[in-house]
Amino acid sequence: MIDFDKKVNRKNTNCFKWDIPEVKQDVIPLWVADMDFEVPKEIIDDLHKRIDHGIFGYSFPPDSYFQAFIDWQKKRNNWIINKENIVYSSGVVPAIIMAITSLTKINDKVLIQTPVYGPFASAIKDHNRELVENELIYENNYYQIDFKNLEEDLSKNVKMMIFCSPHNPIGRVWKKEELEKILSLCRKYDVILVSDEIHSDIIFSGYHHYPIAKFANLEDKIITLMSPSKTFNIAGLRSSVAVVNNEKILRKYKAEFFKYDGHLGNLLGYTGFESAYKYGEKWLNRLIPYLEENVKLVTDFFEKEFPKIEVTKSEGTFLLWINFENLGLTGTDLQDFFLNEAKVLLDLGTKYGEKYGNFLRFNIGTNKEIIEESLCRMKKAIQTLEGKWQVF
Repeated sequence: MIDFDKKVNRKNTNCFKWDIPEVKQDVIPLWVADMDFEVPKEIIDDLHKRIDHGIFGYSFPPDSYFQAFIDWQKKRNNWIINKENIVYSSGVVPAIIMAITSLTKINDKVLIQTPVYGPFASAIKDHNRELVENELIYENNYYQIDFKNLEEDLSKNVKMMIFCSPHNPIGRVWKKEELEKILSLCRKYDVILVSDEIHSDIIFSGYHHYPIAKFANLEDKIITLMSPSKTFNIAGLRSSVAVVNNEKILRKYKAEFFKYDGHLGNLLGYTGFESAYKYGEKWLNRLIPYLEENVKLVTDFFEKEFPKIEVTKSEGTFLLWINFENLGLTGTDLQDFFLNEAKVLLDLGTKYGEKYGNFLRFNIGTNKEIIEESLCRMKKAIQTLEGKWQVF
């Protein structure tokens, strides 16, 4: 039986979300992007079977690992993939780093669209590439791509674009025509496109995820990164894939993984990955409406209680991007206010770009009781500022 209301104690399990020093006994952590839900029973059962074998030596992903992913993408996204074009990786961030190091040179320009997942920028700067920030347009509590500005930036000798689809943290699920424009611009200016699609299975009703590579030809320089880790809450198993159709890019990319001994992974990660894609659909189809209810819960709360605090319209993922500009606090002061006064830890907006100190990211991937308690605490904290800031 699937019970997303079930509370599972994750304290004292070496849990990054619940066991960092900031999360004291009475703090609710809604920051890092993992969920508090038990995984599908089939994954647990398959992991038990693998453990019962009793030997955990070096291993490689079986053909069934790749086939499970191929079948999933065909059924969910009508995307046809050949096994020969899939590269194993322990995670999406390592895969991004491998793309940067294998396909660009020191001081090459790499573009991202802010606000966006912080490790994109870190991966670029840490490997001595030049970071180019192309800002998304924020209007009427919604984000869109400024294609005129994007083309201008890409035309200035940018070598790679790291794209987020669906977008973390803003929750945009890009439309077909938007993706085709991105692809056309990258083709026009010979830009390698790395598309992080790790959140692509959590899409709300009325929207549809299109893998951008569906619209590409074999010559297009595209790397698509996917994993069941966010979808099925198995990030700790460290298993993902990259899909690369361009043969020249594929050879260089694979060689980089062998160079850094990244081609072999976690034995249990293989098992969890395959099991999730084989048996997780029923669980996922129940999860998405539950997350939609959580989105409504948070959005309705702020619209009713504090209408000048804006929850960005979300089309997918389990992450909400909230604009607290009218609270009068920014950056770590804003995060610390809720941590100290409400005992709720939200993710710092400046992680997604230096200009986003007025924002915090709110993880709704938890049971409703925790969401409700968090909102209650935040309401009491904000009310202490009544008369000082225009949020009411």
